[in-house]
Amino acid sequence: MKMSQLTTSLSTHVPGLVAADLDGTFLDDEKRIPAANLEALDRLAALGVPFVVCTGRGVAGVPAEVIAHPATSYVISANGAVVQAVERDGVGDARPGEVLHTVTVDADDALALFDFVREHPVSFDVFADGRMMMEERYFDLLMTLPVDPKEHLLPRTLRERRDIPSDEIIREARSIERVSCFWGYEADRDAIVAFVDARPQLAWACGDKHIIEVTNVNATKGNGLAWLCGHLGVDLARAWAFGDSENDVTMLERAGVGVALANSMQAALDAADQVTSLDNNAGGLGRHLMGMLG
Repeated sequence: MKMSQLTTSLSTHVPGLVAADLDGTFLDDEKRIPAANLEALDRLAALGVPFVVCTGRGVAGVPAEVIAHPATSYVISANGAVVQAVERDGVGDARPGEVLHTVTVDADDALALFDFVREHPVSFDVFADGRMMMEERYFDLLMTLPVDPKEHLLPRTLRERRDIPSDEIIREARSIERVSCFWGYEADRDAIVAFVDARPQLAWACGDKHIIEVTNVNATKGNGLAWLCGHLGVDLARAWAFGDSENDVTMLERAGVGVALANSMQAALDAADQVTSLDNNAGGLGRHLMGMLG
């Protein structure tokens, strides 16, 4: 851990905001919200503390129940590529609202990556204009890869099926937030990583074991969180952040208090100030956050 090896020493002050990843952090492995996490959001709402979703998903993939909660005020999506407010009407309905900040992938870079991977047995999806899209043929490809089908449940269920080639999806997009590939063979993973590493304008991260997420090098969860804190006039030192994966590392490092879930990847554990005693399936985030709030 970056500051302390103690996992039981909790801060008791009220934060300026609380940010959390979704998959493996706020959601359990079945993509449900543990009751303890909803209780913690209720407490944040009562305290007037903004809750910020900070996810690798596009905004369209954020569960409606999370958006609708009164505590949820902002969404940082596509690994920090988009910072967006949550809009509420007079009767309590909520939806993703104004886009406040974007850091996008150049279309030529996205096309170059697609041209490189199109002969590899990997999927390719495009997060653009708030949508998460994948060419129709890749849904079948995912089922042929040598991995547990549960591992590609997320792309199969959340991606919008498109009946046009990926390069056409890229060309019709106004704003490309991220592109990503699901791989089944280590050699394909290594080839994609080498391709991205050779381009200083791009960066890659892993939110799940078999997914490589490619963004603009300046689009990270940590940068997105820092931008939002600056926009709101909240001291970054007063931000608390929760995560579990490699793509959460920058957020855990930059927040005043970074908390890794008990089920976290080693990189997240190393970056965190605290570690929950319970995992994401047991509502580790909610229980830990309630303890921090006192």
